[in-house]
Amino acid sequence: MLVSGFMIPYDKVLKCEASSTVDEVLNLMTDWKVSCLVIVLDNKPTGIITKTDMCWCYRNKVPLDSQVGDIMPWTAGIKKVGCNVDR
Repeated sequence: MLVSGFMIPYDKVLKCEASSTVDEVLNLMTDWKVSCLVIVLDNKPTGIITKTDMCWCYRNKVPLDSQVGDIMPWTAGIKKVGCNVDR
């Protein structure tokens, strides 16, 4: 069997923009009962944010209005230096 038989189409994947706030991500994860979201920048996947990342935000008192792109090192680097994430 091919892996594509198990994959969800990209348009159905739960995702959020790098500009989404911590609060928005928490609400999406809670509402959909998922433990991670794909982070997109310019409609391209750049990483993943997990419940562990959200626990880190809580423990480090990250403000709920912070953008996930500013707290996640992989998106922060992409935003600042304009790295090409195409593979």
